[in-house]
Amino acid sequence: MNITLGLYPQFSSVTTLEELTLQLCRKVLEIQNNPDLNLTNERVITITENITEEIATINLTELEGTIVNGTISIKDYYNFDFTPGTGVYPYDRETLLDALFHVLAYQHKQELVIAKNPGSKMCCDFSIESVTEMSTSQQLLISCSLTDYPITINGNTRTSKPYLN
Repeated sequence: MNITLGLYPQFSSVTTLEELTLQLCRKVLEIQNNPDLNLTNERVITITENITEEIATINLTELEGTIVNGTISIKDYYNFDFTPGTGVYPYDRETLLDALFHVLAYQHKQELVIAKNPGSKMCCDFSIESVTEMSTSQQLLISCSLTDYPITINGNTRTSKPYLN
């Protein structure tokens, strides 16, 4: 699904929603693996690729979220200087993990629209649980996954295959 260039300035060359999702995931993984940016050693994302079938599986587990003015906001775990988005929802988020969560939620919404998803491909899945501990600042535990996410592998380069219109 085509998107306007530069909605998230650090991903300014991305032209599709599917590629933006993949690039956000890769950036989270890169930061997660960098001890200078992941000071508390938070492990929230895994990415595995099946080179033969050209698909990826991405799992985000137990993201901590709060509800702020009716919108889910994801805790910022990392010491990363993220440039906020410049567009309207979901391209207006201010932290990397929050941007990824909302782009995934938006992508899932597009998967449910027949005209936008003529192949009926469903990659996105979510689990949101209430936190039951009193006096916790985080009200939700959120897990997201992308299963059988279509990618193109060209040598060392991996890009997403658009599947939404």
